[in-house]
Amino acid sequence: MKMELGLLNSKRIGGEAVVSKQSCLSCHSPKYNDYDLPLCLVCSPWTNNGESPKSFGSLEHITLLEFIHGDNYQEIISRGMPDGDIAWKELLCSINASSIGDNGRFVNDTEEVLSLITHIQGVIDEYTEDLSRSENLALSYYSHFVDLDKSSILGDDEEKLLQFEIRNQNVTFRIVRMKGDEVPSHAYSFSKPLELHSNYYAEIVSINGSSVSFDYKDLEGCAEVLLLLEIHNRGIDDTVESYNRKCREIIDKLLSQHCELFTEESIQILPHSISILSELNRILSGKDDDLVRELLLCSLYTFENWKWIQNVLDPARVRSFQFLSQIMTDLGKRVTLYENGFSVDSLTGNRYQVNWTKFRTDHVFWFITEFFEDKSVCIEVEEEHDLPMGDILAVILLSLYDDIESSELIKTLNI
Repeated sequence: MKMELGLLNSKRIGGEAVVSKQSCLSCHSPKYNDYDLPLCLVCSPWTNNGESPKSFGSLEHITLLEFIHGDNYQEIISRGMPDGDIAWKELLCSINASSIGDNGRFVNDTEEVLSLITHIQGVIDEYTEDLSRSENLALSYYSHFVDLDKSSILGDDEEKLLQFEIRNQNVTFRIVRMKGDEVPSHAYSFSKPLELHSNYYAEIVSINGSSVSFDYKDLEGCAEVLLLLEIHNRGIDDTVESYNRKCREIIDKLLSQHCELFTEESIQILPHSISILSELNRILSGKDDDLVRELLLCSLYTFENWKWIQNVLDPARVRSFQFLSQIMTDLGKRVTLYENGFSVDSLTGNRYQVNWTKFRTDHVFWFITEFFEDKSVCIEVEEEHDLPMGDILAVILLSLYDDIESSELIKTLNI
């Protein structure tokens, strides 16, 4: 059965087990774990600041736990989320090498376009750096003036045109002085912003005098269209229209078919060139070795969630939640798991709920109530006992279960 989370869909520990090939990243157990979630119900409330982690889809050949701890995949993990098309190419090559070991076709298909993208970046970067430094130098001469009107020095012109020839084609970019940090999503901004007065972004204007507009990314679109013009005997307008159409199709597929990975908000993490986007879509669509697809899924999920994933790698923390999970199993139907914590039926017939609280301190991350009377119960662990989180929860669980003996120390228990 596939289990829904939430207060009205709780899971009794002693009830029917949920079996999954996925092992929990926190306690390494497959018990009580939903099919496509990285954390089991025991660990989930206490791992990501009380927020349930996103699902990542079913995996058949590898678990997320095996990926994160596998020696063969540490090079992939160490790369982190790609920050450009070259980094995306290196990631996809590493994933292919870890599985089928064949990168020849992909490398050949992308080497030329990435080289051209890098060249165009260099031309724009050099021009904008010189422009910004010249403006900074001009302003420095007048820095001692009070209430200096900078436009009187720099001029009112916020835009300049950069023309250069590449691949026997004449290309024109508009170089626009940035106002604040806002850059149009399709534009290219200086790869390493300068600590000077002005920074700029670049927008495509024309190729060989024909006005050009790209739906996705200007710089990468320019590079790929220049290569297409060499291959196909078509006009610039038709080539750009065809390119934009293909780009929209691929992005729509990624957003619709892999919505668990990509959203409209996260689209900026995607590769900027069609060549890399196509390879990404091809792998995720299952048109390659299944292990390649699952390694890519694991990589993207790990990069996006690394902040909380790295916190569960501590062996002491792992052992503490294994201990907690075992206690819950031993208590059987007396323990019920919820989305934000658990409840336990005590020896005296009371029911105590232990929930994650966002109003946490360095030493208290839980909130306890007696269910039937809706009465708060105060339990604190001595600060000098620097216990892992799972051990602290285990102490609380056992104290609430045997509330007869615990009431001698915990005066807020309803005995």
